[in-house]
Amino acid sequence: MRTVYIANRFPLRVSLDEKGYSFTPNHGGVASGLRSHVKKLSHENLWIGWPGIYVSPSEQEKMRNNTLKEHNAFPVFLTPKITEGYYNGFCNKVIWPLFHYFTNFVQPDPEYWDSYVSANESFVKQIAPLLRESDNIHIQDYQLMLLPKLLREFNPKLSISFFLHIPFPALDVFRILPQKWRVGLLEGMLGADLVGFHTHEYRQHFLLSAQRILEAENTMGTITWNDRIVKADVFPMGIDVEKYIKESKSQRVAKEVIRLKKTLGKRKLIFSVDRLDYTKGIENRLLGFEEFLIMHPEWHNKVSLIVSSEPSRSDIEQYQAMKRRVDELVGKINGAYGSVNWQPIIYQFTSLKFEEMVAFYKASDVALITPLRDGMNLVAKEYIASQEGGAGVLILSEMAGSAQELSEAVLINPFDIHEIADAIFKALTISDSKQIVRNKRILSHLENYDIHHWAADINESLIQVKKEQKMRKVTFMTRNVKNEIIDAYRKSSNRLIFLDYDGTLVPYQDKPELAKPSKHVRERLSALAGDYKNEVVIVSGRDKETLSKWLDIDHLSLVAEHGTWKKSGEGRYWEMFGQFSNSWKDSVITLLQKWVNRVPKSFIEEKEYSVAWHYRKVEQEVAGIVTKEIMYELTTFLSSIDAEAIHDNKVIEIKNIGANKGAAAQYWLKKKKHDFILAIGDARTDEDLFGGLPDSAYSIKVGQSPSLAQHRVDDNVWVAHLLDELLEKKPLKVVSQHNFPRVSPQVQLLEKPIDF
Repeated sequence: MRTVYIANRFPLRVSLDEKGYSFTPNHGGVASGLRSHVKKLSHENLWIGWPGIYVSPSEQEKMRNNTLKEHNAFPVFLTPKITEGYYNGFCNKVIWPLFHYFTNFVQPDPEYWDSYVSANESFVKQIAPLLRESDNIHIQDYQLMLLPKLLREFNPKLSISFFLHIPFPALDVFRILPQKWRVGLLEGMLGADLVGFHTHEYRQHFLLSAQRILEAENTMGTITWNDRIVKADVFPMGIDVEKYIKESKSQRVAKEVIRLKKTLGKRKLIFSVDRLDYTKGIENRLLGFEEFLIMHPEWHNKVSLIVSSEPSRSDIEQYQAMKRRVDELVGKINGAYGSVNWQPIIYQFTSLKFEEMVAFYKASDVALITPLRDGMNLVAKEYIASQEGGAGVLILSEMAGSAQELSEAVLINPFDIHEIADAIFKALTISDSKQIVRNKRILSHLENYDIHHWAADINESLIQVKKEQKMRKVTFMTRNVKNEIIDAYRKSSNRLIFLDYDGTLVPYQDKPELAKPSKHVRERLSALAGDYKNEVVIVSGRDKETLSKWLDIDHLSLVAEHGTWKKSGEGRYWEMFGQFSNSWKDSVITLLQKWVNRVPKSFIEEKEYSVAWHYRKVEQEVAGIVTKEIMYELTTFLSSIDAEAIHDNKVIEIKNIGANKGAAAQYWLKKKKHDFILAIGDARTDEDLFGGLPDSAYSIKVGQSPSLAQHRVDDNVWVAHLLDELLEKKPLKVVSQHNFPRVSPQVQLLEKPIDF
């Protein structure tokens, strides 16, 4: 097994001078967070990313050979034009502001989207030859949200996780994006087997967006998508705690702490460090500190705020304007409250080395971290680790993902300036003993789930998802399987064919009465039932009156209400399979009517021995909530009654327990010995039928949900294609990835027969 990390950021900082290209470790971001873990991996690993600069085609191969050999790193090269639209454009002017709720900064330029697509496609083209089916591939962050799907299309067997390191926004914010973009991003992420987030809130936002925009429903975070399951889960990223503790004890950090203390005197130190970014709340932090100075003049000349901002995206106008505002605000506060001997705010606009950062952490009495929105914020964790469980107070924005873990911190609303000021006063006056108790609790948590545990957890979860996919896999029907079925059919003389109706022979409709069989469906069934070698049985949940009206076809057998009624092909009358009761029906209808009144676009379908509550047109977010409540009420009500509730495809159906398609099928299975048996269905109720078939039978599931069937097809058009080939009609020539013709749903609307 090989672990492959794919990220926008290359793990090395690439520089070009007169001597050529040079490589140094890249600090910050995902690369920095994972570097320690990658170094400890005992098995083969590879890091793939964009080096951040343009490399001429003549130099690319040389650089790749160098980085692969020396650093297990493979650079992906992008042209300057794609880079501008992809990184500076779509990533920083669309996704970053939108996902952090700064919607007024979003610039939805179509050319940005085109560049984003091109960049993700460039990754696939360049890395595809490197990848193996045995790799565990971990794609990182918002720059590569399309990549999982693109890799899946390249090789469906790959094991892929995708982790989003920034917030996933609420549905109302996400759908600000144009339809094409939001669908593309969601489908891209669902190309992964495992999708990871820092918090449960972000995961829920993603699941709801997938449900409402793609109609991709989930059960406990598991989505069935494109013939496989995708797991969405929560993995709060940790840090290399051991690395920070070790560095905080080093001689170079000790010397730097002494130097800082000597320079700043005996004043209390408040430290904050961020990239210069409008999401980090730097201006609010400064205003909160100013409010503290106004409210507590007794602290003048006794405390200093050190603000360290790393240059970030300096060519984007919002960042340029922000730097000017921060510079002006620092000057204003220092001018108003400072003196010759005291500078309230020490502001530095530079990147700190690792040992300098740890020294600032170690020397500071308070860490002030106030992002207005943040995916995780590892600075908070780094500060606590650098204290080694000693004194020091963490003030943390409740808008940071890490706030959900670090409840022992002083949590603040970063938009409330007065609350920031109060938190600073509280932090400066908490006793050392209380600080130590809090920090030890936080440190214990950080040690239990550090960067190594985080990465291993994701890797293990990916392995488990792949195992579950394999267990629940229903093999998509290939041309070889189709030919095997056709060959067995033509060689046999006593055939038994079970067919579901809705979703199998005809597409679902918004209202059940609209799903009448077309002329071509009736002709197809008539031809099958008219062959003396065939016994054809329609096994449906429909009522017997509707089936009699729609499918009055010679020699065709019918089963109604999921196995309550039967009418054999040679019989004239309907017969019950057993003694069933419908005494419970009126009470169930009363219960369901309450929900019809409350849930617009839902309705009740009443049958003789069953009742169905349909919600096909109900908004999925609403349906996801109310169906759980209805099922709970029905389960409680039916606990002492010989009836059951089944939640199926956009419908909840209540029927007698003894009435099921599997039991009904036994009537025909026992009549005589068959040398060919075929069953096709799409609903949950068809699982009873599939489960009761002999091993020699062929079973086919229509649709994407898990099944006991042996094989799977996409929709009712595929079923029509297969049945027509059994009837020796000419097949439609359509190319598909499964080597078995796929037909567009629009084909269903054609008036003339489909020539397969």
